[in-house]
Amino acid sequence: MTDGSLALDRGLKLAKYARAGIGRYWVADIPHRTLHDYRDPDRFGGRYRQLHSVSEGRISVTIEEVEIPFEIPELFPG
Repeated sequence: MTDGSLALDRGLKLAKYARAGIGRYWVADIPHRTLHDYRDPDRFGGRYRQLHSVSEGRISVTIEEVEIPFEIPELFPG
């Protein structure tokens, strides 16, 4: 999660992860209490084809075939 490095996380780091083929990349935008969920990397373009930004509700991630749901507000206490 980040608050001061948002530009780096959504710029240079995002491009590196896309080029490496990382299938899903999350950036927590603490000031705006929003989770940016990047999907479908373009390895040659250094970008992601899909972006889902969520600030409320529930999101799930599947790890080792186990679905783990969590509420977005739980990421941003206070």
